[in-house]
Amino acid sequence: MTSTEQTPKPIPVKIPASIVPRAYVNYDAEVRACLGLPLVLSDGFEIPPFTAGRLMAWEVISTPFFLHSDTCDPLDAAAAIVLATCAPAQIPDLLTEDRALAEQRTAEVQAQPCGLSAYPKLKKAAANWLLAHGAALASDYQRICEWLLVIPATGFLMRNQDHPSAPREWWFEGSFAGGVLAPACRMLGVSYNEILWYVPMCVVGHAVAQHDASVGVKGIERPPDRAALDRMMQEAEERERRGELHPWQYLDPINYPLSQTQAEANPDLIGQFQDIVESWHRKHSPAPEQGAEQSAAPLADKEMTPNADTCEAYDAPSAENQNENAYMCASEAGRTITVEVQPHG
Repeated sequence: MTSTEQTPKPIPVKIPASIVPRAYVNYDAEVRACLGLPLVLSDGFEIPPFTAGRLMAWEVISTPFFLHSDTCDPLDAAAAIVLATCAPAQIPDLLTEDRALAEQRTAEVQAQPCGLSAYPKLKKAAANWLLAHGAALASDYQRICEWLLVIPATGFLMRNQDHPSAPREWWFEGSFAGGVLAPACRMLGVSYNEILWYVPMCVVGHAVAQHDASVGVKGIERPPDRAALDRMMQEAEERERRGELHPWQYLDPINYPLSQTQAEANPDLIGQFQDIVESWHRKHSPAPEQGAEQSAAPLADKEMTPNADTCEAYDAPSAENQNENAYMCASEAGRTITVEVQPHG
């Protein structure tokens, strides 16, 4: 890139949330988890719905399975499964540290996780599990990862999508217990012990998300498909620079007015958009009293306005290649949910 070339500045664009595809969710697995049903592996071994206490047990051993499930050692995956399936009363014994290694960690200024070597009882239990169920681990690994890593988080992913937390060493510690689990106890009417070991974490996440929505927190919804949203943002930015209207501006010109970028790129668009606004007002104004004269809407207005009942694709006047972007679906035609999304790039 030469010194005279510059990357185009991102343009903030508002896109209706109703047309942004949602990220994939295995709803069948989510419902099964909420019902308390287990995941059954190919050899018959059952993994119950994951709970918050088991997640915090993972935090104690800094399991590589949580952040690096795609590359972690099978023994580490087996240890995570042992903690996810054993009786709650067994966990304190399994998490008993090797004394020498524990003292070594305490003496180090920057203590690094010692891995399974610091927990000999857990390591032995993981080796025994791997010996008995190694074939199922290999054949069902993707299902196991989804069950233990994705499904428990579906509710939590509906919260704070645009405000990710800063990286930190510990995630599921006191602030998680007091700030998330304790309030969830009150919401669900259960004890702290029950929410640690018996209430599926999927349920906890959705309870917290719905509580946030009930007190006015905006944007509580399934997260968007980021790749699809990025693609839509890029297409919208290109239309802005070309001075073309977005498909949703035909459907709802009041909530999606003409931008300064569009007007500067194509001054003729100002008059065209004003016609669309006036047509929208005529369509949505109260019906005249019986006997009153009704003026027919100009044919041009009808051509510029898509069919709101079927959301059929339309041919935008004086603009090329917009028909391919008419993707508002019929089920959402009666309402518009607007979210401010970050500029592409």
